[in-house]
Order: sequence, then C-alpha cells, then structure tokens
Amino acid sequence: MSSPNATSSPAVAQNESVGLKFNPNFVLETPEPVVGADLSGRVVVVLGANVGLGFEASKHFARMGPEKLIMVCRNETKGNEAVEDLKQATGFDAVELRIIDLSNFASVCDFATKYTKEVGKLDVLVANAAMLPASYESTVDGWEMSLQVNYLSIALSTLLLLPVMIETAKEAKYKPRVVVVSSSMHEQTTLDEKVIDATSILQQMNDGEYCKNFDIMKRRYSDTKLFGVFFVRELSERLTRSGSPLIVNVVDPGRCESQLSRNLPLQVKQQIMAMNLQRYTTEEGSRALVYGAVGEIGSDNEDDLKGAHIRRTRRIKYGEFVTGEIGKQLQKRIWDEMSAILYKVEPRVTDVVTNSLG
Repeated sequence: MSSPNATSSPAVAQNESVGLKFNPNFVLETPEPVVGADLSGRVVVVLGANVGLGFEASKHFARMGPEKLIMVCRNETKGNEAVEDLKQATGFDAVELRIIDLSNFASVCDFATKYTKEVGKLDVLVANAAMLPASYESTVDGWEMSLQVNYLSIALSTLLLLPVMIETAKEAKYKPRVVVVSSSMHEQTTLDEKVIDATSILQQMNDGEYCKNFDIMKRRYSDTKLFGVFFVRELSERLTRSGSPLIVNVVDPGRCESQLSRNLPLQVKQQIMAMNLQRYTTEEGSRALVYGAVGEIGSDNEDDLKGAHIRRTRRIKYGEFVTGEIGKQLQKRIWDEMSAILYKVEPRVTDVVTNSLG
C-alpha cells in the first residue's frame, strides 16, 4: 500500500475513507531483480507468511535452501494451506508453521517462549504484519487494534526474539538481520499537537474518545508505520552502541497488490483498487523484503544496511520529519513509552532492553 514519489510536484488525490494518498502521475519503475544468497545452515522466520508479501518472500527464501524456514501465521488452517502451497511451488520441505496472533500479547509471548526453547536459533526475522483500520476497534488487551498489530506486537515479538539472535550471531557465518516492513505512508504523517503534547503519546492514541474522530483514524495506518520506523532506528542505534553485529532495517515494498484491505467495507476496497491501477505484483513487492534480509550479504557494504530505509531494493533517505529534531525526540520518547508498556506485558522486555541493548 505504499508508493514512491515519482514527480517533483504531484497532483495528489485521497481516499477520504482511510486517508490513503496517491500520485496520479506515478510512473511504475521497472522492478529490480530478486537478490539471492546461500541460506544453508540459517534459520529464517517470516511473520504474516500465509498471504501477500510474506508468502511471496517465503517462497524466495525457500529457494535459497535455509536450514529451516518458519512461516508464522495467525490462523492454523490457512497457515497449513500456505505451507503446502509453498512446498508444491518450491519443492522445499524444511518448513514449519508456527502460530501468532498479533492482536493478543499473550499469543506473542507464548510464540517467543516456545521458539526460544524449541528452536533456539534465528538468523533472519522478517516482521511483516499490518492492518488498515477503517474505524476504532479494541483488542483483548485494550489497545486500538492497528496500534497493537502494526506496532506494539511487532516490537514485542522482535525484542523477545532478540536474545536468540544475539546468541546466534556468536557462531553465525553471517550477521543476523531483522527486517521490519513499513510503507512510504509513514512520510504522510507528523502526529498532531494533541498527541505530541499528551502525557503519553501511545495512551493518547489509544483513547477511545480521541479515536472517534474520523480524521484521526483515517491516518492511523500512517501513524503506526511511522512508529515502526522510529522503532527500527532506535533499536539499530542501541544495538550499535552495544557492539552487536545484528543488522536491523526497514523496507518499503512500493505500491503493490496485497490483502491489506481485505477486512474493509466493499466500497472502500473498490476505492483502493481504483487508486492502485498502477502497482507492483505481490511477488515484485516481496523483493524488498528479501533484499532487506540478504542484500549485500557478506560484502563490505553490509553494515550500510544497519538502520537503513530500503525502498524496494535500494537505500533511500528517511523523511525530514523522521530525521529532524522533533522526530529524534519523539523516537526516544516513544521508545521509552513502548518499553514501559511492554514490560508490564512481559517482564523479560526490561532484561532485553537493559542487558542486550546499549
């Protein structure tokens, strides 16, 4: 659902239902070829692996021959179907399904605990999961659905798996990586003053009364993608200070086909389809995820991908708001809020932040 800016002064149209913007003068660039690597002896985990970008990326990884490919999905039935489809498409058998429901913190913690005990090795984590909200909906944990699914649970799962990746790095031939899937839509928001001035940014954005405002919810997807960018940048900075070799980056697959709008009303889905007449296929979009995971592997340029913003298969600068003074302050403030919230969910988070990060 993301789109690169292809002209210097585009005429912008907007879907008023969900706040999506697009450039009618957009010119689809020729997709870069998918990069490859030898993944033998390496374990790859892909969240949201049963459909769309996650499934296509999983197929690419399978063809690279990892020691194990773990497809992580919310629904066991659909997940098993995806595993069988992948096996038939690639001939790769070292694949297993694990279940996680990102709208439920207990499910995230259970997944991480079992993974640590039963697998205990992780070379590549692709944090690919998102939902596009049309209105306010609360999770079982009392959080606005997209704020938890798109941001808090992605952060929680990453932090809880981080110790496994740090241990893996001690014996690994190549540096383990975390890839967070974002969108250029993070550049379309700067957070409003009521949020920035609130005692707690995340609690304000979770407030039911605040979220009743239509203009607030139609930009929520962009807001959560901005938080994901802040998370990657802060995590990468802390890993670097700690001396960790781990590589964390954020990728934008470009405007492409997906099932992001599958739970939206029919009229909204039709509007989104009309917006995206020019788009990449899901497979073409998945190449960004693959590049973030294995691009430049083993080369002298590999460390350039630490904290990098990757659009499709090339590094680009972050938006001015992200790198400006206000953005830098928000990045650290939201990290501290997120850490405190997740510590209450799972005390291990504090141990990870304190002992594994600088």
